[in-house]
Amino acid sequence: MHGILSFARFGQQKFDSAAKEKLKTYFDEIYESGSRLMNLLNDLLDLSKLEAGKTEYAMKEADYVGVIEAVASEMKAFAEEKRIKLALSTAGQEMLGVFDETRIMQVLRNLLSNAIKFSETGTTVRLEITRREKTIICRVVNRGVGIPSDELESIFDKFVQSSKTKTAAGGTGLGLAICREIIQQHGGRIWAESVPNGETSFNVELPQSARQSVQSAA
Repeated sequence: MHGILSFARFGQQKFDSAAKEKLKTYFDEIYESGSRLMNLLNDLLDLSKLEAGKTEYAMKEADYVGVIEAVASEMKAFAEEKRIKLALSTAGQEMLGVFDETRIMQVLRNLLSNAIKFSETGTTVRLEITRREKTIICRVVNRGVGIPSDELESIFDKFVQSSKTKTAAGGTGLGLAICREIIQQHGGRIWAESVPNGETSFNVELPQSARQSVQSAA
C-alpha cells in the first residue's frame, strides 16, 4: 500500500512536468504494488477459510501422475526463462487416489514455483512421485540457496520465510502455510528436508485410499 500511495503522489505532483516515460514508470510501480497487495489479500482470505474449516473440496478419483505432469507443463516456460531444467519421474504408471485436483495442483504449483525461483541457474529441478504402501509420495527437489536446518519446520508458519530467501523474489510468506493446511485436510503431511548432496527436498505424502481421503477432508 505504501508503494501505491507513494508513486500515485509522485504522479500527481509531476503530472504537468514529467515525461510520458516517467509517468509510465509510476503507473508500472503502482500496478506492481497493487498486484502484490492483491496476492497478499487473496492468500489471507484463502488461509483464513482453510483454518476455519470453511473450504469445500471437490473430492473425486483422479490420477496423481496426471496432476503432477500438468503442473510441470504449466511451469515449463518459467523454468526455461530461468534456465532451469525440469526432470519428471513418475515411475511410469498410473497412481489413482481420491482428492481435490484443483487444490493439490495449487500445492504442487507453489512448491515447483518456489523450487524454480530459488534454484541456481543451469541446475535441474526434479519432480518425483512414488507409491509407498497406502500412500503417494510427491517430491520437489532443487539445488539453490538452501534452507537452514533450524528453519525446516518454521517455514510452514504464516508470514515466515527462510532467512536464505528473504529477497525481492520472495512472496507473501503464506504460500507454504496454505499448502500445509490443504495437505493436512487431505489426511496427508508435508515437510522439507536438506538432502546430503546440497539439495533441498519438499515432500508431500497423501493417502491413496478413497476412504482415508474423504474422511480426512470431511
